[in-house]
Amino acid sequence: MLNRLKRYRVLETACALIFGVLGFVVFAQVSKSWSFYLEFPQIVGYAVASTLLLLALSGANYYFVGLQATITSLLSFGKIIIDTIEDHLSGVKPQLSMNVLNGILAITLCAIPFLILVLNRVLFTFKFMNTSNKKQDFALVFKIQSVIILAAYLGYFIINFITGRKLSGEIRFNIIPFETIKEYYLWFKYNERIEPVVLFVGNILVLAPLGFYLSVLFPRLKRRYIILFPIILSGAIEISQLIFKNGHCDIDDFILNCTGFYIGVWFKLICDFVRRKLTKGEEESIFTYTKTSI
Repeated sequence: MLNRLKRYRVLETACALIFGVLGFVVFAQVSKSWSFYLEFPQIVGYAVASTLLLLALSGANYYFVGLQATITSLLSFGKIIIDTIEDHLSGVKPQLSMNVLNGILAITLCAIPFLILVLNRVLFTFKFMNTSNKKQDFALVFKIQSVIILAAYLGYFIINFITGRKLSGEIRFNIIPFETIKEYYLWFKYNERIEPVVLFVGNILVLAPLGFYLSVLFPRLKRRYIILFPIILSGAIEISQLIFKNGHCDIDDFILNCTGFYIGVWFKLICDFVRRKLTKGEEESIFTYTKTSI
């Protein structure tokens, strides 16, 4: 019986690897066009359709669906990191807007499948979807995904926003709150360009995954550390851009970065709260599995 279960797990993993690579191929093809208006709907449509289809065909197999989404996301982030390093080593001027756009696509490709899985676990209380094995599988794959994608995302973050930038030789900064956000709005309103939307959304999303995954991996982390972490991290990034003259030190970037981090934290807390209410306290969190949550 044990050997049969092991063989079944190997088969699940192999199938997840195949579908994960296929998902990456879709990402690689879509991200070539440099047309965000076309790329984003395509990525969203693919992520939603493939996740729902695989979830239905596999009988809500959280391990299989979650692992294939993790593999796709890992390969997608890896491609962006390699492209950025190649541009940097070859002396090509870093295309920050393209890298940010592809980063948003990779985050979307990562977030949507797991958002669907999370909502599925949070909202549905059907017995066949909440057996002890399925709860354990979900907690296991989410732990794997948290570690792998967090590492890949940090790699993308470091390469793209630090080593991927070149020194401008100019000191650029803004200390007036909401001044740059206002400029984004006016820029988009009167020029109808995608760049201000990319910069606005990108500055929010840049730390949102970090807030969420740190909350999942370290659920007992003290509140004061959670509050201080994005303040210190984002503050250090903005100050480094001022010191090394490799970016724009902006108080609005700091505000948007911290907001995104706290959104990630709050999403995890809201999921736990809703699940506790729906299960009448039987499950404290969907992201951890213990014998008491059976």
